[in-house]
Amino acid sequence: MSTYTRFLYQLVFASKDHIPFLSSANQDILFAYIAGVLKNQSCHSYIVGGACNHIHIITHIHPTINYVKNQAEHHKTVSFKDELLRLLKEHSVDYKEEYLFT
Repeated sequence: MSTYTRFLYQLVFASKDHIPFLSSANQDILFAYIAGVLKNQSCHSYIVGGACNHIHIITHIHPTINYVKNQAEHHKTVSFKDELLRLLKEHSVDYKEEYLFT
């Protein structure tokens, strides 16, 4: 007997201060580009869409790029807190540390 599992993710990206950045002239090009990047990573984009100031992506992540598999080993050397703070900083996400771990 085999097991088949697929997790779908909805990713939402918004512009800083909700400034409009998509127009009817550029959105189709950007959505197709995002779908192509996912396809090149062996992922399937079910839909990519959005409005003038944000983008929604429905996709699954192919198991070959899902780093979750080695988390037990990874966290022997890096704490969850350190990893989360690094990811937030790496992706320029503003945060207040006192609200993260309460």
